[in-house]
Amino acid sequence: MDNFEIIQQTRETLGQLVVIRYLSDELFSFNWWFLLAILIGTYVVWWKLIDKNRLMELLLFGSFIAVSVTFVEGFGTTIGLWGYKYKLVPVVPSLFPFDYTLIPILHLLTYQHTTSWKSYFITSTIVSAVYSFAFSPLLVWMGIMHIEHWRHYYHFIILLTISNLARFVLLAVIKRQFSAEGVSSKHLISPVLQPATRPIDPPEKE
Repeated sequence: MDNFEIIQQTRETLGQLVVIRYLSDELFSFNWWFLLAILIGTYVVWWKLIDKNRLMELLLFGSFIAVSVTFVEGFGTTIGLWGYKYKLVPVVPSLFPFDYTLIPILHLLTYQHTTSWKSYFITSTIVSAVYSFAFSPLLVWMGIMHIEHWRHYYHFIILLTISNLARFVLLAVIKRQFSAEGVSSKHLISPVLQPATRPIDPPEKE
């Protein structure tokens, strides 16, 4: 039996254990309802606060955050740096309501309400600090999250890096699109952007 077959059997066993624990200990527990409340509450707040005129831009930014955080989550749980004792759904790693919801939306709203690199960096630093040094320890205290050979300030550094990289990449993409469309604007380095419009073609000569 090669290593892949051993890993595959281990995955099957792990999946069975996850489902058994989920059904017996996690589903409909207080911590499960707490996670569900975070999921629903975050989306309600997001829908009320998001700028509907910039929905595509903001969703693209949030998706970049979600993909990046999910990669980190998968790596961390795979090598055993942290894990979740309570999950909304019996999936490992547990991606709801944090990686796909809370973290992207917090930084998405930060991006929406800041108009310069300075204001964004300051606000994203505060958001990353609150999540890393207040919310994550709360999850550990409640028994939802378990950490092993990990420090909360590692999370802070990772979140701050991801959030600022996301803004840099998105603004670069927007600038490239505007340039391709022949749109010139002094606000290209700012998220306060107007919808791009193509130059009006000159009237055809008769």
